Amino acid sequence: YEELVRRRILEPLGMSTTGITLEGDLAMWTTRGHDDYGEVVPYWDAMAMVGAGGLRSNAEDMLAYLAAQMGPAGSAIERAMRMTHEPRVELENGAAFGLGWGIRRVGDRRILSHGGGTGGYSTWIGFDPGLAVGIVMLTNAGDLDDDLAGDLLRRGAPISTPTVEVPRSVLGGYVGVYGPDSGRGMA
Repeated sequence: YEELVRRRILEPLGMSTTGITLEGDLAMWTTRGHDDYGEVVPYWDAMAMVGAGGLRSNAEDMLAYLAAQMGPAGSAIERAMRMTHEPRVELENGAAFGLGWGIRRVGDRRILSHGGGTGGYSTWIGFDPGLAVGIVMLTNAGDLDDDLAGDLLRRGAPISTPTVEVPRSVLGGYVGVYGPDSGRGMA
């Protein structure tokens, strides 16, 4: 399964730090998850969960995934992604479900989102395909409040700030254990 996902999805999208098995860069960059009390929790490595919560990713790869969801559908995988955006189940309140996406109408706009989590981690991704604006939130805490990200998208999130590239060597200096007894401050 992991090899199929890598070959058919991750490699075509350029997602080199996403996978199921914690190895290489993925293992190096993965932080520990925490429960609601700030305690470190064990990784969920149950093979039964692989298809639902088994992929781990970093922000860089998730932004590549987001770009593929929003940009022009120039490849077969991007065309397949657009099919997942189509409403499959309509709800009474004007919302709908696509394939893996919640769909909300805000005026004449459509906002697609998906969130989830495993023990100690929460993730949320949402975008407005019409405005080509999206947000990815990754946390190493078990409970994620997606209201902030959703609110930004509902407001139209006029993001005009250019992307700032931070070298991996600089980011590597921040990898480690944080907390009151670590000498590095709070996470």
